[in-house]
Amino acid sequence: MFALAQPAPARLSLGGSLTIYEVAEARESLLAAFAAGREAAWELDLAALEELDSAGAQLLLAARRHLD
Repeated sequence: MFALAQPAPARLSLGGSLTIYEVAEARESLLAAFAAGREAAWELDLAALEELDSAGAQLLLAARRHLD
């Protein structure tokens, strides 16, 4: 299960699993959060992630490109 929290402006904390099974849900959550603060320098805290596969890593790289 994927979890996303925003403990501070422009900071997202990702938790749980970010695998091929959660990527679609995670993508929508990330895009919604980014839309609220497009001009900010975002920080992603991955410390609470328990599982990450190549699909999750690809999503994180795509998120970075989206913000550039």
